[in-house]
Amino acid sequence: MESSAEIKVKAYTKGQLAAIYQVSRRTFMRWVKRNPRAKEIEPPDGYIYTPCQVAKIFEIFGLPPS
Repeated sequence: MESSAEIKVKAYTKGQLAAIYQVSRRTFMRWVKRNPRAKEIEPPDGYIYTPCQVAKIFEIFGLPPS
């Protein structure tokens, strides 16, 4: 796994973001659905979040643990 210093803002799938945050995909999606600020994030195109959406996720949830 990459450390938080090496995490790049790029397109990620839901599963990849869940792995980065060290939670299940189901838990990650619950975070996104239940967080009021996450409503600012457009729904992903299929399973892939764009770099802009990923930057917003990092802003809302903070950088992932190392």
